[in-house]
Amino acid sequence: MKNYPRDQKNGRFQGMILALVFLLVGCQTTPIPPMRTGGKSVAGQVQVATRKISLIGEFTARFSANEFQCEISKGGGVPLLTVHTVGNNLARVEGGGRIWQGNPRFAPGFLKTWIDLKEAFVGNPDPNICRVERTGRKMRVEFPQRNERFVFLLDTESNPPQL
Repeated sequence: MKNYPRDQKNGRFQGMILALVFLLVGCQTTPIPPMRTGGKSVAGQVQVATRKISLIGEFTARFSANEFQCEISKGGGVPLLTVHTVGNNLARVEGGGRIWQGNPRFAPGFLKTWIDLKEAFVGNPDPNICRVERTGRKMRVEFPQRNERFVFLLDTESNPPQL
């Protein structure tokens, strides 16, 4: 161990304590509340095509003006991915044995599309981010800048109601 002057040792110790405090405060998570009753629900099949994955599965989505929850699963109800957003400040994505939770603005790039699906269902997507086409039971959501596409085939004849 090197011999440092006492002032330098104290400075390092204080720096370590300060870093530990920031680390612990940064790890604090806000529990995401369960989805409130009400809102709209839709279900059906989904085809997802991105640069890295292509899958077909079932989905269920519940949404209101402030909340969105969508679960993508494979046959037999095996969940692949769950997305839950509350307002514009809290999102949680679970899938592949991993969980990300935080402010959607700081979501990793590959999760942003899943979080942005809320806008397509609620009915007010930003045309610079995504395009939505609805025809009968089919809803096509495209994120051109991200080269990602979702095609939803709804169980009901109606389009998802817009709020």
